[in-house]
Amino acid sequence: ACGEPATVVHHVIAHRGDPKLFWRKSNWLPVCKACHDGPIQRGERRGDGARVHPFLPRPRIPVVVVCGPAGAGKSTYVREHAGPDDIIIDLDEIRARVSGLPMHAYAPHATAAALEERNRILASLATDEEHECAWFIVGAPEQAERDLWQRKLKAEVVLLDTPLDTCIARILADPARIGQRDRMVDYATRWWSRFEFDREGGIENAALAPYRTPQSCEELSDLEK
Repeated sequence: ACGEPATVVHHVIAHRGDPKLFWRKSNWLPVCKACHDGPIQRGERRGDGARVHPFLPRPRIPVVVVCGPAGAGKSTYVREHAGPDDIIIDLDEIRARVSGLPMHAYAPHATAAALEERNRILASLATDEEHECAWFIVGAPEQAERDLWQRKLKAEVVLLDTPLDTCIARILADPARIGQRDRMVDYATRWWSRFEFDREGGIENAALAPYRTPQSCEELSDLEK
């Protein structure tokens, strides 16, 4: 990420003595010693916060970050714009795959594993020769977080600030969200509350303040919709 020659192999998912994770080549990330001993290890010591915003090498392919509340149409937007050789990175889809539960099902127990898989995929973009472009779906209600992802991934950022009443109508009309609608409406409402607070400057201009990383996987589940 810094441009220095890589001399150390970092394990994207901490192996913690697991030989399978230790020797899995898809879990290897070549970095320089300064990055490994500095920002990477500091991030690992932060625990869940580092899972939310991990150290990432610069992607080899273009990245588009698509942000917005639940019901904004992020997945639809990506499907309509992504090419046949593009990769889509969506925490909801990854969490459903990891948990074995349907899309949008409440699965906080799977969030940590889903984040690690998402981060492995994001890190793999540095050496990706298979895809033309990556599309990354994330909530990101605050400008500071959108800027953070833009810097980490050298990405274009698309913000879908779909009105809350439209988001709610879509959630209530979506058969895939039956049984999850109240929770999803709450997610959309919280996103808009944070977005408007940030846009209006918050207490001390939140847009200029450092982004506060969510400190637990459960907190992240409220934001990544």
